[in-house]
Amino acid sequence: TQREKEHTHTHTLTPKHTLLHYIDTYTNEQETAIDFHCNITTEENLPEIDIDPQLLKQALINLLKNAYEAMDKSGTATISVSSGSNVVLIAVTDHGGGLDPAFADSIFEPFITSKNGGSGLGLVITRQIVESHHGTIHCDSRPGDGCTFTITLPLTQS
Repeated sequence: TQREKEHTHTHTLTPKHTLLHYIDTYTNEQETAIDFHCNITTEENLPEIDIDPQLLKQALINLLKNAYEAMDKSGTATISVSSGSNVVLIAVTDHGGGLDPAFADSIFEPFITSKNGGSGLGLVITRQIVESHHGTIHCDSRPGDGCTFTITLPLTQS
């Protein structure tokens, strides 16, 4: 159908270093302007995954932007890339104080935001990108400490 065609993405088999290059380039641009840093750790011998690198880059930028804002534009976020049983896991961790527990269940809903001037669409878009790759995203909030958003992507897109 026409609707299915509109939502079909061209995925390319992308080695982990290409994805990490996108992340590293973005975080280096941010680090030159502000006191915000991003540590990236990767498991050895990660498998290749079938992704649209531009879309996944946007999802990660959205998560890093949220981390940056949650940490009052300074501090260190961590991106950890590892593999599990037929999946690749990408975890973005910040130390921005975590989410209000009353707010935590609705963060992936449109127009829900805790930020002044926020649109409430960043996490919605991020979830849509992840789901277009047949993956999932989960938030583990640690009130008083920070959050970890974990993206789980299957090794094969089916």
